[in-house]
Amino acid sequence: MALVSSLTCVLCTVGYIQEVDVLVTENMETVIIAPARLIAENRVAFRADALDAVDRAAAASGSVVVDLAATTEIDSSGLGLLVLIQKRSREKGLKTVLRGTGKAVRSMLVVTKLEMLFTMQD
Repeated sequence: MALVSSLTCVLCTVGYIQEVDVLVTENMETVIIAPARLIAENRVAFRADALDAVDRAAAASGSVVVDLAATTEIDSSGLGLLVLIQKRSREKGLKTVLRGTGKAVRSMLVVTKLEMLFTMQD
């Protein structure tokens, strides 16, 4: 995967700095790097950047990949955010791929029957 551009958004949420990386590859995938904890505390900041990334992917006629390789914890807010990203992507004619889902994240997707909404990529 060759990198075409990279954007790091620095956000202040609940008293700490969090960086959200958004990468665009040469095959026009917009890759959103999810935080280690995709939970209620940081969902507002991550939501804004993720939806902005979906809009940019639509403008570039690419696809949206949410990289969850570093995500070790997800709650209902995080799951809701993944569904929102998928919905916004679908509205814009884009496919949403979840990449690198670890055991905890994959388990939550299966238990909630949300895994069927996404293409999974390891």
